[in-house]
Amino acid sequence: MTRSIAIRGRVARFLFGVLPASCRLNDAMRDRTICRQDAGSTFKLPLSRYAVRASELVVLLAVVLTASAAPAPDFSREVRPLLEKHCFKCHGPEKQKGGLRFDTKEGAFKTGESGERAIVPGHASESRLTKLVLSKDDSERMPSKGEALSAAQIDLLKRWIDAGAEWPEVVASIGVVVRSEMIVTDEDRKHWSYLPLRRPPLPAVKNAAFVRTPVDRFILARLEEKKLAPSLQALALLNDQFVRARAMDFAQRVEKEAGAEPEAQVRLAWLLALGREPSTAELDSGTAFISAQLQQRSTREPVKTETRQLALADFCQAIFALNEFIYVD
Repeated sequence: MTRSIAIRGRVARFLFGVLPASCRLNDAMRDRTICRQDAGSTFKLPLSRYAVRASELVVLLAVVLTASAAPAPDFSREVRPLLEKHCFKCHGPEKQKGGLRFDTKEGAFKTGESGERAIVPGHASESRLTKLVLSKDDSERMPSKGEALSAAQIDLLKRWIDAGAEWPEVVASIGVVVRSEMIVTDEDRKHWSYLPLRRPPLPAVKNAAFVRTPVDRFILARLEEKKLAPSLQALALLNDQFVRARAMDFAQRVEKEAGAEPEAQVRLAWLLALGREPSTAELDSGTAFISAQLQQRSTREPVKTETRQLALADFCQAIFALNEFIYVD
C-alpha cells in the first residue's frame, strides 16, 4: 500500500533527515514507497528507509513550527527595558557593583570581578547574569533590592542570550547618552525632596513670648516636647555687660571707618563680623533696625552723637547674637 503525503520546503528536508532508524520498516515493507509531489513532479522514497507514522509526524511538525514561530526577543522593546528597570541602578553609569555594567554593550559582555562573563552569547547557562537572577542566595541574587524577577522575565533573558544576545550598536551608543543621569525609581520618589511643597500648620506653643518668626514656633514646640527651655546663652548675649562693652567698641570702629551713613555702617559691620557683604534684604533690615533703635532712644533723650552711637551699638550687639558670627576681623 502506498501513501501519498504532500510535504514542502524545509519542513520536508527536516523530517526526512531526522527520522531515527527505529522508525524503519521491516523487510516485509521493503518495496513500498512514499510518493511526494512537488511542482507537478512525483518522487518516490522507499519506505524501507523512512516510516512516517501519523503521531510522529504531528510531533515533529509541531516542533518545527514552534521553533519557527518563536523568534528571539527584541532587544530594544523587551530586553533593554527589563535591564533598565531592574539592573541599571546598581550596574549602570553611577555604580558598577561586581564590575558589571548593563547600560552599555561593552560593559555587559565583559568579564566581571567574579571572573565570569556576564553574558555569553548563545549560552545562557554559562552566563553570570543568568546565574545571578536564578540564585536562591539573597546575598548574590539580582536584583539585590526589591522583588526577584518573574519566571517570564528570566525566560526572556535566557531566550535572548541563547539566541545570540543581539545588541544593536545604535541602541548601545544611544544608551550611554540617555543613561548619563541617575535613574529615579518609584521608591526614590517617596523621599521628601521629590514631594511637592506644602505649608504646614503652625504648632501651638505654651510660651509665645519667645516667638519672633514662624520658624520660632517649630523650634519652641520641639523644645517644649522635650521639656527644654530656650537657650539662656542667647539671652546673655543681649544682656551681658561684657558683650555690651565689646559692642560699643565695635560700633565706634564702624562709625570711624564707615562714617555716619547707616547703609555704609551696615555694610562694613557685616563685612568685619561675618566676612561677607550683606544681601539686599539684610542691608534693608539692618538700616531699618538702626533707624528704629535711634527713634526709640530719641523719645527718651535728644538726638545727639552719643545717641547715634548707642543705636549703632544695638545693631552691633545683634550681629554678635547671630549664629553665623565667629569673631570680628
